[in-house]
Amino acid sequence: MVGLDLDAGKARDVLADVDGVRCFGVDVTDAAAVGAALADYGADPDLLVNAAGIVMRGPVLERSLADFRRVMEVNFMGAVVTMHAIAPAMVRRGSGVIINIASIVGAVVAGVNVGAYAASKAALAAFSAQMAMELRPFVRVNAVAPGMIDAGIGAARSYADPESLRARIAVQPAGRMGTAEEIAGVVAFLASDAAGFINAQTITVDGGLSTSILAQIQAKRR
Repeated sequence: MVGLDLDAGKARDVLADVDGVRCFGVDVTDAAAVGAALADYGADPDLLVNAAGIVMRGPVLERSLADFRRVMEVNFMGAVVTMHAIAPAMVRRGSGVIINIASIVGAVVAGVNVGAYAASKAALAAFSAQMAMELRPFVRVNAVAPGMIDAGIGAARSYADPESLRARIAVQPAGRMGTAEEIAGVVAFLASDAAGFINAQTITVDGGLSTSILAQIQAKRR
């Protein structure tokens, strides 16, 4: 297994329990760097999970175009770059699985002050379905759309207002934030033969949050 991250140390921490993993400090938007790392790795992966992501908060019109482009580059184009580097070998081999980590924000519901993030994740979900069509029948491509997950950029500690966090948790049926392990479990299932007939889908894993939000909106319109 190979892990690509801007910070190779963080990649090693995340994949610490995986035997034989090699991690490279790579900007996934840099096609040449991604290609060099894969060449150094020396094997053709049969599974690709695109999980790189950043968020810049604030109204779109109050952020610079450079900020917007950077979010799109990392969250969307980073996945395009890695798919472009890895998928051809999957097609030649006649098998492979690609799983892109999207978000309920953009892919399922709108967010607040995260316009670039939402746009990038909506694009990633749509592109996943498109690539499933282009790579059929050899490669399955799906997306996972997490909700509130207590890890990474969405961790509980990232909320400046604890009351806002409690209010968001209160409106979802699960009554809590999800865990990285729960997302990993869905990814593992989608990568397995048990999910062999699941393709071109965006799987929502949000504890019911998106359904709850939609229900509240509908209730207010009555």
